[in-house]
Amino acid sequence: MKKITVLTVLLVLGILPFCFAQERVVAVTSEKEIDIQGDDVASARTVALAAAARDAVEKAYGTYVKIEELPDARTVIAQTAASLQYKILAEQQRGKKYWVKIQASVAIPAQYVLDQTNEREELGEAMENFVQKYPQGEVNWGEGFVLAYGKGVIASGQSEEEAARAAEVDAKAHLLEIIHDLPVDDRTKAGQDQRMSFALEGFVQGAEVVTRSRSGATVNITMQASLRGVKGLSMTLYGLYTPPIPEVTEVIKPTPKKQPPKQTASKEPPKPKEFSGIVIDARAVPNAAPAVFPRVEDTQKREVYGVQKVNQEDLQKRGMASYAVVAREVKISKLYPNAIIIPVSYSPDAPQTQEKPRRQGYTPLTIKASTTHGQLNSTLTISDEDAQKIVDADDETGALKHCRVVIVVPGEKPGM
Repeated sequence: MKKITVLTVLLVLGILPFCFAQERVVAVTSEKEIDIQGDDVASARTVALAAAARDAVEKAYGTYVKIEELPDARTVIAQTAASLQYKILAEQQRGKKYWVKIQASVAIPAQYVLDQTNEREELGEAMENFVQKYPQGEVNWGEGFVLAYGKGVIASGQSEEEAARAAEVDAKAHLLEIIHDLPVDDRTKAGQDQRMSFALEGFVQGAEVVTRSRSGATVNITMQASLRGVKGLSMTLYGLYTPPIPEVTEVIKPTPKKQPPKQTASKEPPKPKEFSGIVIDARAVPNAAPAVFPRVEDTQKREVYGVQKVNQEDLQKRGMASYAVVAREVKISKLYPNAIIIPVSYSPDAPQTQEKPRRQGYTPLTIKASTTHGQLNSTLTISDEDAQKIVDADDETGALKHCRVVIVVPGEKPGM
């Protein structure tokens, strides 16, 4: 009876997280401006609030699923918007238009977020996110987001909300400046491509206010935009991006698998080592820089990793790579006790706790980059031998296809 009880408890513990998966609550802001028909201001206000509520719901659901892929999307969005509780942050009649801004917490049912429960991946205790600092904000290349700061002054006769709106405009302008400065690849920055620059004008309008404070007569706003996700920067640029034509078209093929020896009654063939991800150590390359779509090549200019080698769904979830910083003296053998190590002079990360999922997993293949090339130094060069090992690892586990790549760079790089 004890055995049955213990087994039952274990089964319940294993099943309960799936049976009682919790909904997610997403905090969003939304604003809409509606034409006033005739002199009916009240109706325009009602329509504007309804439109803002629907927009808030679409933003929240868009965090987890593409709206066009949402089953019965119109019905789900309409029903959620109709019952949405929100706070009116500001509203104003602007000539023949009525403008409203709301804040809402939208509950996303569990069925739309079940497959996202383990998607928040960390880099590990020894690795830190690579953060690029700007005077007006920062880019977190590890976590995958951009922050921008804005200020609005409460002038004589103005309200705090008017100053907050001015601060948002200021923050969005700074956000656009920062994103324009981000390298798309080793050839160009986002703001240097006319089509991308136009798309980014709309992209920053979807940024969210994450902090708001007041100091005397000044309202301070921090806005955040994601590099990843359905509406992240990677996917915004992806459809407009044309990868460079490889200098060498030869493809590195996986090493042919050897036939396992015939099994005997006493021995089983050893299982091949499977790598959980790829860590590229570029600490010895002083000018190594991040990019939205990085590339890795071998010494013969053959492409090892590029945007055409990844699954679009994984690109959407993770972006092509996380960028990290690690102390130069850190030794790989201590950080990855379970990994097969390619002999290098030094390399990065991974503690032994397995409490949270990591982008690169706990047994990554670790490679050393020797140099960079390209105008913006985001294409890394590795040895031909290491390139073959990466291709073989990807053939076994799909580490490249699933964007399970971490690139360790030398340290902080100021922006602009």
